[in-house]
Amino acid sequence: MIPIGAHKKLQAHMGRTVVTHFLALKEEVMSFTLRHSALLIAPIVFALTACGGGGESDSPAVVSVSTFPLNTVVEHYIKESATYQVRIQGTASANGQVIPLSGTGTYSVSNVPSTFEGAQSIRRNGATTGTIGGNGVSVPVADAHSEHYGLDFKPLGRVALGAYCVHANQVQPPIAAKVGDSGTWYTSTCFTSSSKLSKFGTKVVSYVLEPDSDTTAILKIIEKITPLSGLPALSTSAFRINTAGGYAPLSEVASLTESGVTTSLTLTFQ
Repeated sequence: MIPIGAHKKLQAHMGRTVVTHFLALKEEVMSFTLRHSALLIAPIVFALTACGGGGESDSPAVVSVSTFPLNTVVEHYIKESATYQVRIQGTASANGQVIPLSGTGTYSVSNVPSTFEGAQSIRRNGATTGTIGGNGVSVPVADAHSEHYGLDFKPLGRVALGAYCVHANQVQPPIAAKVGDSGTWYTSTCFTSSSKLSKFGTKVVSYVLEPDSDTTAILKIIEKITPLSGLPALSTSAFRINTAGGYAPLSEVASLTESGVTTSLTLTFQ
Protein backbone atom coordinates (compact mmCIF):
# COMPACT_ATOMS: atom_id res chain seq x y z
CA MET A 1 0.00 0.00 0.00
CA ILE A 2 1.25 3.47 -0.85
CA PRO A 3 2.01 5.63 2.21
CA ILE A 4 -0.46 8.48 2.74
CA GLY A 5 2.23 11.07 2.08
CA ALA A 6 3.29 9.44 -1.16
CA HIS A 7 -0.33 9.00 -2.25
CA LYS A 8 -1.10 12.69 -1.68
CA LYS A 9 2.08 13.61 -3.53
CA LEU A 10 1.04 11.47 -6.49
CA GLN A 11 -2.49 12.88 -6.37
CA ALA A 12 -1.16 16.42 -6.53
CA HIS A 13 1.26 15.40 -9.24
CA MET A 14 -1.54 13.84 -11.30
CA GLY A 15 -3.62 16.98 -10.99
CA ARG A 16 -0.81 19.36 -11.94
CA THR A 17 2.04 17.55 -13.65
CA VAL A 18 0.28 14.72 -15.45
CA VAL A 19 -2.49 16.95 -16.73
CA THR A 20 -0.78 20.30 -17.11
CA HIS A 21 2.77 19.14 -17.76
CA PHE A 22 2.18 16.07 -19.84
CA LEU A 23 -0.47 17.68 -22.01
CA ALA A 24 1.70 20.72 -22.43
CA LEU A 25 5.12 19.16 -22.04
CA LYS A 26 6.44 20.86 -25.07
CA GLU A 27 6.08 24.26 -23.57
CA GLU A 28 5.74 23.89 -19.86
CA VAL A 29 8.92 22.80 -18.35
CA MET A 30 7.92 20.72 -16.41
CA SER A 31 5.75 20.80 -18.00
CA PHE A 32 3.24 16.38 -23.85
CA THR A 33 2.60 17.74 -22.23
CA LEU A 34 2.08 14.92 -25.10
CA ARG A 35 0.66 17.32 -25.69
CA HIS A 36 0.32 16.73 -25.83
CA SER A 37 1.70 18.17 -27.96
CA ALA A 38 -0.51 16.37 -29.93
CA LEU A 39 -0.54 16.33 -33.56
CA LEU A 40 -3.12 15.59 -36.08
CA ILE A 41 -3.97 15.18 -39.62
CA ALA A 42 -6.11 16.98 -42.09
CA PRO A 43 -8.63 14.88 -43.94
CA ILE A 44 -7.73 16.60 -47.18
CA VAL A 45 -4.18 15.39 -47.00
CA PHE A 46 -4.92 12.22 -45.33
CA ALA A 47 -4.93 10.43 -48.65
CA LEU A 48 -2.76 7.85 -47.05
CA THR A 49 -3.91 5.23 -49.46
CA ALA A 50 -0.52 3.64 -49.24
CA CYS A 51 -0.06 4.37 -45.54
CA GLY A 52 -3.20 3.32 -43.81
CA GLY A 53 -4.42 5.19 -40.76
CA GLY A 54 -3.25 5.51 -37.17
CA GLY A 55 -1.84 2.64 -35.16
CA GLU A 56 1.55 1.12 -35.62
CA SER A 57 1.99 -1.94 -37.81
CA ASP A 58 3.05 -5.33 -36.44
CA SER A 59 4.75 -6.19 -39.73
CA PRO A 60 8.56 -6.14 -39.90
CA ALA A 61 9.87 -2.69 -40.82
CA VAL A 62 11.13 -2.28 -44.38
CA VAL A 63 13.83 0.22 -45.30
CA SER A 64 12.29 2.21 -48.15
CA VAL A 65 14.58 3.52 -50.89
CA SER A 66 12.03 6.25 -51.71
CA THR A 67 12.37 9.92 -50.77
CA PHE A 68 9.92 11.77 -48.56
CA PRO A 69 9.07 15.52 -48.83
CA LEU A 70 9.27 16.58 -45.18
CA ASN A 71 8.54 20.19 -46.19
CA THR A 72 5.17 19.05 -47.58
CA VAL A 73 4.45 16.98 -44.45
CA VAL A 74 5.00 20.11 -42.34
CA GLU A 75 2.71 22.18 -44.57
CA HIS A 76 -0.05 19.57 -44.31
CA TYR A 77 0.40 19.40 -40.52
CA ILE A 78 0.04 23.16 -40.19
CA LYS A 79 -3.08 23.36 -42.36
CA GLU A 80 -4.93 20.40 -40.91
CA SER A 81 -8.31 20.48 -39.22
CA ALA A 82 -9.40 17.30 -37.50
CA THR A 83 -10.54 15.53 -34.33
CA TYR A 84 -8.95 12.38 -32.92
CA GLN A 85 -9.72 9.92 -30.17
CA VAL A 86 -6.65 9.18 -28.04
CA ARG A 87 -5.66 6.62 -25.42
CA ILE A 88 -3.23 7.42 -22.61
CA GLN A 89 -1.18 4.87 -20.68
CA GLY A 90 1.79 5.16 -18.38
CA THR A 91 3.10 5.23 -14.84
CA ALA A 92 3.78 7.65 -12.01
CA SER A 93 6.36 6.60 -9.43
CA ALA A 94 7.69 7.97 -6.14
CA ASN A 95 9.47 6.51 -3.10
CA GLY A 96 9.74 3.12 -4.81
CA GLN A 97 6.00 2.95 -5.46
CA VAL A 98 4.61 2.73 -9.00
CA ILE A 99 1.06 3.65 -9.99
CA PRO A 100 -0.25 2.61 -13.44
CA LEU A 101 -2.03 5.44 -15.23
CA SER A 102 -4.62 5.20 -17.98
CA GLY A 103 -7.16 7.40 -19.65
CA THR A 104 -8.94 8.42 -22.82
CA GLY A 105 -9.61 11.71 -24.51
CA THR A 106 -10.32 13.71 -27.63
CA TYR A 107 -7.82 15.91 -29.44
CA SER A 108 -9.03 18.58 -31.88
CA VAL A 109 -7.01 20.90 -34.10
CA SER A 110 -7.80 23.86 -36.34
CA ASN A 111 -5.95 26.80 -37.89
CA VAL A 112 -6.57 30.52 -38.38
CA PRO A 113 -4.58 33.55 -39.62
CA SER A 114 -2.81 35.35 -36.78
CA THR A 115 0.34 37.21 -35.74
CA PHE A 116 3.29 36.27 -33.52
CA GLU A 117 6.05 38.57 -32.32
CA GLY A 118 4.92 41.19 -34.85
CA ALA A 119 4.92 38.83 -37.85
CA GLN A 120 2.00 37.36 -39.79
CA SER A 121 1.44 33.75 -38.89
CA ILE A 122 -0.75 30.69 -39.23
CA ARG A 123 -1.97 29.76 -35.77
CA ARG A 124 -2.59 26.06 -35.27
CA ASN A 125 -4.91 25.59 -32.29
CA GLY A 126 -4.97 22.33 -30.35
CA ALA A 127 -7.36 21.28 -27.59
CA THR A 128 -7.47 18.10 -25.50
CA THR A 129 -10.26 16.91 -23.22
CA GLY A 130 -10.68 13.64 -21.35
CA THR A 131 -9.76 11.88 -18.12
CA ILE A 132 -6.70 10.15 -16.69
CA GLY A 133 -6.42 8.19 -13.49
CA GLY A 134 -4.60 5.65 -11.37
CA ASN A 135 -4.84 3.98 -7.96
CA GLY A 136 -8.49 4.92 -7.64
CA VAL A 137 -7.89 8.59 -8.43
CA SER A 138 -9.31 10.09 -11.63
CA VAL A 139 -8.82 13.66 -12.82
CA PRO A 140 -10.17 15.55 -15.83
CA VAL A 141 -7.88 16.50 -18.69
CA ALA A 142 -8.31 19.94 -20.25
CA ASP A 143 -5.54 21.54 -22.26
CA ALA A 144 -5.37 24.17 -24.97
CA HIS A 145 -2.34 25.50 -26.81
CA SER A 146 -1.44 27.24 -30.05
CA GLU A 147 1.50 26.86 -32.41
CA HIS A 148 2.50 29.71 -34.71
CA TYR A 149 4.09 29.24 -38.13
CA GLY A 150 5.22 31.83 -40.66
CA LEU A 151 3.56 32.12 -44.05
CA ASP A 152 6.58 30.15 -45.32
CA PHE A 153 5.67 27.43 -42.74
CA LYS A 154 8.68 28.19 -40.56
CA PRO A 155 8.03 27.46 -36.84
CA LEU A 156 7.75 30.75 -34.93
CA GLY A 157 6.51 29.92 -31.44
CA ARG A 158 4.11 28.15 -29.14
CA VAL A 159 1.71 29.49 -26.51
CA ALA A 160 0.08 27.57 -23.66
CA LEU A 161 -1.09 28.21 -20.12
CA GLY A 162 1.92 29.64 -18.29
CA ALA A 163 4.23 29.20 -21.27
CA TYR A 164 5.31 31.43 -24.15
CA CYS A 165 8.01 29.88 -26.34
CA VAL A 166 9.88 31.74 -29.08
CA HIS A 167 11.61 29.61 -31.71
CA ALA A 168 14.95 30.32 -33.41
CA ASN A 169 17.60 28.65 -35.58
CA GLN A 170 14.93 27.10 -37.81
CA VAL A 171 16.11 24.76 -40.56
CA GLN A 172 13.96 24.13 -43.63
CA PRO A 173 12.87 20.46 -43.65
CA PRO A 174 14.39 18.55 -46.59
CA ILE A 175 12.30 18.08 -49.74
CA ALA A 176 13.77 14.63 -50.41
CA ALA A 177 14.53 12.96 -47.07
CA LYS A 178 15.46 9.29 -46.87
CA VAL A 179 15.14 6.69 -44.14
CA GLY A 180 18.02 7.25 -41.74
CA ASP A 181 18.13 11.02 -42.23
CA SER A 182 18.06 13.16 -39.08
CA GLY A 183 18.77 16.71 -37.96
CA THR A 184 17.82 19.64 -35.77
CA TRP A 185 14.62 21.45 -36.82
CA TYR A 186 14.70 24.44 -34.46
CA THR A 187 15.52 25.61 -30.94
CA SER A 188 13.29 27.50 -28.53
CA THR A 189 13.43 29.76 -25.48
CA CYS A 190 10.43 29.55 -23.15
CA PHE A 191 9.04 32.20 -20.82
CA THR A 192 6.12 32.27 -18.40
CA SER A 193 4.28 34.91 -20.47
CA SER A 194 4.46 37.06 -23.60
CA SER A 195 6.16 39.81 -21.58
CA LYS A 196 9.25 37.53 -21.63
CA LEU A 197 10.35 38.82 -18.24
CA SER A 198 10.71 35.36 -16.70
CA LYS A 199 12.53 32.63 -18.62
CA PHE A 200 12.01 29.07 -17.42
CA GLY A 201 13.81 26.89 -19.94
CA THR A 202 14.95 26.01 -23.44
CA LYS A 203 14.29 23.17 -25.85
CA VAL A 204 15.82 21.61 -28.93
CA VAL A 205 13.55 19.99 -31.51
CA SER A 206 14.99 17.42 -33.91
CA TYR A 207 13.72 14.78 -36.34
CA VAL A 208 14.67 11.33 -37.56
CA LEU A 209 13.21 9.16 -40.32
CA GLU A 210 12.88 5.44 -39.48
CA PRO A 211 11.94 2.34 -41.54
CA ASP A 212 8.30 1.28 -42.06
CA SER A 213 7.42 -0.08 -45.54
CA ASP A 214 8.36 0.23 -49.22
CA THR A 215 6.33 3.42 -49.60
CA THR A 216 6.14 4.79 -46.06
CA ALA A 217 8.44 5.80 -43.22
CA ILE A 218 8.08 6.71 -39.54
CA LEU A 219 8.87 10.35 -38.84
CA LYS A 220 9.80 11.03 -35.22
CA ILE A 221 9.91 14.55 -33.79
CA ILE A 222 12.02 14.64 -30.64
CA GLU A 223 11.82 17.50 -28.15
CA LYS A 224 14.36 17.82 -25.36
CA ILE A 225 13.28 20.38 -22.79
CA THR A 226 15.87 21.76 -20.39
CA PRO A 227 14.44 23.80 -17.49
CA LEU A 228 16.52 26.37 -15.65
CA SER A 229 16.08 24.18 -12.60
CA GLY A 230 15.25 20.50 -12.41
CA LEU A 231 15.85 17.58 -14.75
CA PRO A 232 15.47 17.62 -18.55
CA ALA A 233 12.26 16.21 -20.04
CA LEU A 234 11.86 14.34 -23.31
CA SER A 235 8.93 14.03 -25.70
CA THR A 236 8.86 11.95 -28.90
CA SER A 237 6.03 12.14 -31.45
CA ALA A 238 5.69 9.50 -34.18
CA PHE A 239 3.94 9.87 -37.55
CA ARG A 240 3.58 7.53 -40.51
CA ILE A 241 4.31 9.50 -43.70
CA ASN A 242 4.17 8.61 -47.39
CA THR A 243 6.00 9.75 -50.50
CA ALA A 244 3.29 12.30 -51.34
CA GLY A 245 3.70 14.12 -48.02
CA GLY A 246 0.59 12.63 -46.43
CA TYR A 247 0.81 11.54 -42.82
CA ALA A 248 -1.03 10.03 -39.88
CA PRO A 249 -0.23 10.61 -36.20
CA LEU A 250 0.66 7.41 -34.35
CA SER A 251 1.80 8.17 -30.82
CA GLU A 252 3.55 10.47 -28.41
CA VAL A 253 5.80 9.38 -25.56
CA ALA A 254 6.81 11.76 -22.77
CA SER A 255 8.90 11.33 -19.64
CA LEU A 256 9.74 13.78 -16.87
CA THR A 257 10.79 13.86 -13.25
CA GLU A 258 9.67 16.63 -10.92
CA SER A 259 9.46 16.97 -7.14
CA GLY A 260 10.57 13.37 -6.70
CA VAL A 261 7.85 11.96 -8.95
CA THR A 262 8.72 10.35 -12.28
CA THR A 263 5.95 10.29 -14.88
CA SER A 264 6.11 8.33 -18.14
CA LEU A 265 3.16 8.51 -20.50
CA THR A 266 2.30 7.24 -23.97
CA LEU A 267 -0.52 8.75 -25.97
CA THR A 268 -1.81 6.63 -28.85
CA PHE A 269 -4.01 7.97 -31.63
CA GLN A 270 -6.96 5.68 -32.36
